[in-house]
Amino acid sequence: MGVFRFDDKTKEMYLEKCHPGITPEKVRENVSWDLKISPTVSSTQPPTREQVEIMHILDPYGLYLGIGRQGMGDPEKGFDFYMEVLDKSNDVMSELLRRKGL
Repeated sequence: MGVFRFDDKTKEMYLEKCHPGITPEKVRENVSWDLKISPTVSSTQPPTREQVEIMHILDPYGLYLGIGRQGMGDPEKGFDFYMEVLDKSNDVMSELLRRKGL
């Protein structure tokens, strides 16, 4: 939903930026503590086309990007299915990083 940072003095996490279409209030509604918000909170840049393509390669079942997390309890797929998906996405990420020389 955004980018979080830690205050140098208090070490408390705060919201620095929101992703496009997300308000600081929406972020605050989705955390379980009194989230501090930067007085200069801004928006992140939308992802590039290449970044979106990579995200969909890494997450073909929408576990992170879409509603896939809601299906984690789907008894037809089972926990092992999701663990396999996570393992495969790790393999793909490793290959992408290798190709980029990282």
